[in-house]
Amino acid sequence: MRRLICAIVVLSACPAWSLTFMGPPTSNLGQGQVQGGVDYSNSEYDVEFSVAGTTATLDDVEHDSTFGRLSYGVYDNLQVFGRLGLSEVADMGDEFAWGAGFKSKLTETGDVDWGMLFQIIVASGDDTATIKGFSVRGDFDIYEMQIAVGPTLGGDNVCLYGGPFAHVVSGDVDINIAGQKSSFDIKEESVLGGYVGVLLKISEIANIAIEQQWTDNAVVFAAGLSWRF
Repeated sequence: MRRLICAIVVLSACPAWSLTFMGPPTSNLGQGQVQGGVDYSNSEYDVEFSVAGTTATLDDVEHDSTFGRLSYGVYDNLQVFGRLGLSEVADMGDEFAWGAGFKSKLTETGDVDWGMLFQIIVASGDDTATIKGFSVRGDFDIYEMQIAVGPTLGGDNVCLYGGPFAHVVSGDVDINIAGQKSSFDIKEESVLGGYVGVLLKISEIANIAIEQQWTDNAVVFAAGLSWRF
């Protein structure tokens, strides 16, 4: 029975359960500048869930995601962005997700810029499958937020960045198994983590960033390519 519940959790999971690419926590766009980009993230993480008053943990869920991104410089020290992409949880097939956020430079000290990043991924929908001969349908609504603060140590061609972040996931899943309905809430075991990355300038308008993120139950490798129009 527990294996069936775990299968339902994975089947009904939103692809945005896991951490995704953040990049430097400071804005690198001037007012009115537009930037495009793509990013990829691969992670393994644990999910704690409760159903019928019982709490259990699903270990080592693997998640791959790819997003396209469009950013706009509202001011010299503030940019907003939107994201559209596909994600896959536990080899269950690609799903659609979207998101938005902002980056802002708060202050600078010498060659170090200090900034803040906020991003949210939102997904809702339903999945249907047959498990052990039973028709299973799951409807889900998931909201994932990442909030990071930290430094970006800049050079002409290479920048180092990172800092602490908060990762918040909330959502609910409604399950219908052969006409029997039940609901459960989704939550992450941990909400605090850290990350570090390097950004390399590859042309006058383009750069690539590679980063690693950690929480006490997740490890993420992520990379992003961006270019100004």
